[in-house]
Amino acid sequence: MTSGRPGNAELNSTPAKVGLMDDARLRGTAVMSGDWWRIVTSAFLHENLTHILLNMIALWQVGTYVELIYGTPRMAILYAFAMVGGGVAVTYVQPT
Repeated sequence: MTSGRPGNAELNSTPAKVGLMDDARLRGTAVMSGDWWRIVTSAFLHENLTHILLNMIALWQVGTYVELIYGTPRMAILYAFAMVGGGVAVTYVQPT
């Protein structure tokens, strides 16, 4: 007779967590296979709210001064180069 609740075997054999972060994260093998968009989109994916918060604080602190020194258009260009450069670096340093 089944009670509708999972048994011990079912609780111990839960599948691995698969979500957006696992599917869309930056993987060098995927980039090398043609998923070039991962280099750009990986800059906008965050693991959790703490990660987003700390990135925003750092961008606010550093970005304010960079924008004052170089101006808004150059700041945007610098941000884009850093985003793509970081993605390319991760792709080649950690290809899996």
